[in-house]
Amino acid sequence: MTITNVGWRFGLFPKRYAIQMLHGIRLSHVAPLELATGQQATFLVPLGTTTWLKDMAGELNGTFPRLSAWMMKVQIFTNVGKTVSRRLEAGLRKKLVEARAGA
Repeated sequence: MTITNVGWRFGLFPKRYAIQMLHGIRLSHVAPLELATGQQATFLVPLGTTTWLKDMAGELNGTFPRLSAWMMKVQIFTNVGKTVSRRLEAGLRKKLVEARAGA
């Protein structure tokens, strides 16, 4: 299987989507990436050296940022048409809500 893209899903009504650009990030794999059974990949986003956190926090609903962060998902797209979606881990959700409050 080949991972073709990494992206994000925001909101409920309407849902919005974004693709994560991973080129030039140290220690991160880059899509497309072919994985054999049992292999894994690591995709990293440098939170402290870019405006990524502020930009992503701006996608949260201003009235209900905690709920919006809880609904946000990271998505992995594959060459076989399968998309794997997962909710964000608690620490990243907290950072997003804090960044939204500071905006």
